[in-house]
Amino acid sequence: MGRRKVFGLGFHRTGTTTLHTALQELGYRVVGMRPNDWAAYERGDLDELRRTADQFDGFRDMPWPLLYEWLDRTYPDARFVLTMRSTDSWLASCRGVFGTRPHPVLPRIYGVERFPGNEALAAQVYEAHNASVRSHFAGQPDRFLELDLEAGDGWEALCDFLGEPIPDRPFPHANLGAFTLTDRIRRKLLKWTRPAEYFRRTRDLR
Repeated sequence: MGRRKVFGLGFHRTGTTTLHTALQELGYRVVGMRPNDWAAYERGDLDELRRTADQFDGFRDMPWPLLYEWLDRTYPDARFVLTMRSTDSWLASCRGVFGTRPHPVLPRIYGVERFPGNEALAAQVYEAHNASVRSHFAGQPDRFLELDLEAGDGWEALCDFLGEPIPDRPFPHANLGAFTLTDRIRRKLLKWTRPAEYFRRTRDLR
């Protein structure tokens, strides 16, 4: 029997990379955001998304958080993890990632092409998503976990929820802060020295 599927329902910049890495360390086959899955979501192709979902054990980032109701119906034995952080911290991190450039996920999720100047709207969408997910899974502690990395949640909370042994190594916190000036300089250098890796990192919203 295969593993139960674990779907990360948190928006980008809530610790999704941390969840991805943690699940991998526990032996799950994890998929992040991929252009073909996002395209399938935009055209409403649930058959293609089902094919992707059938191939993996763990899922994080878009479009999976937007599909939680369908995923719940389709995989009744699955587990769902809402990674989260304070709204102000989330906004600061998104500013660092999106900058002023347009991104293909922005219009569909927030109804705008650029993040700057639309923070209030983005915050409403973010908070409404979290509230809707909590409401949907209310009273199901065996299937739903809120993972607040800012509050110190880590191996104990995740492994207890999944029924996994706690690894004898630190929890892999990653990408929780807003981008600093040093981060931006490194990204510029990466763009010119390793363009393939730069594209992967900018495409995959952690």
